[in-house]
This record gives sequence, C-alpha cells and structure tokens, in this order.
Amino acid sequence: MGQSAIADISHVAMRRLTENSKRDRRHRNPVEGINDPVIPPIGKLATNGPVIKLPCWFSQIYPRDNPSLCAVDSYNISRDRVRFLGRVNNRPDLVPIAKTIEYGEAHDYPAVRAYCDTPEVAEKIVRNVPPFVFAGAALKVTRITPLKERVEIGDDQVFQFDIEKHGAGWWSVFAAPTE
Repeated sequence: MGQSAIADISHVAMRRLTENSKRDRRHRNPVEGINDPVIPPIGKLATNGPVIKLPCWFSQIYPRDNPSLCAVDSYNISRDRVRFLGRVNNRPDLVPIAKTIEYGEAHDYPAVRAYCDTPEVAEKIVRNVPPFVFAGAALKVTRITPLKERVEIGDDQVFQFDIEKHGAGWWSVFAAPTE
C-alpha cells in the first residue's frame, strides 16, 4: 500500500473521529441512569486483505449514547488511491429521516427531495426543520404496516416522519412538527 493510500484512509478515519467527538460533546446526556432501548451498532473496525471497514458515523437520529442509526463504510486500500466499496446501515428505514434532517437544516431542497416521495414533502421539510434537530431522549418508531412506519424524534419540539418502503429503499412521505 502506498503512502497516498495510507494518508487517504487516515484522513477519513480522523474526520470521522472528529465529527463523532464534536457531536458527543454537544449532545452528552447530563442525566445519569436513564434507560434507552439500545439499538445495536453495526460492524467494527476490521481488515480483510486489501479491504478495511470503518464503522459508525452518527446521525441526527442519535439519542444520547445509543447510535440508533450508524453505518460501516468499506474501502479497498490495495493501491495508491483508496477506493470506496460501499456502505451498510443498521437501520436503513431511518436513513431518509436522517438525511432529510441533515439537508433540511441546510435548506438544500434538491438534496432533501432525493429522499422524499413528493416535492410537497420536501418543501415542507425545508421550510419546517430548524437547525440542530436531534432525537434527544425521544426516538419512537411505530410500524403502521410492513411497508410503512411513523417515527417521532425530538425533546423540546417533536417531529413526526412517515416513511414507506418502495422497492429497495425507504422514502419520507410525510414530515411535520407535532403540535
């Protein structure tokens, strides 16, 4: 493996550690002894020949120290340039919510639209999502049908998202702050 590949993979790992450390400092729960249902994280740091797996980026759907939505990224480091191989999520149903919140906070309509079933849902998200939405203590997932779920997140202001599975992926079909 060349120096360039080592530098690239080190950069990715350090960026991920820095992002997670900043998020942990901002959202550390000061109340001890609260029991959240634990959603198991996915994967662990591992190598298999030229493939390295880097676990867990954390998203806005991150109540306290429970990584409700995380992922493992795989890279091929066999050459001078690191090549991204793929990502596996522990909760693919929560990905459209995390992404719509992330892009909604930035008022990035085209990016939000990529995760929404209709333009109206995307517009509502861009219009209503304030900066710094996090699950807090509240992350409630209710299965409505085998292909539809309602997810409620937030402490002070609760946001409700309805998601539906279409083919291989999940889409946000409704989003609004609750009254």
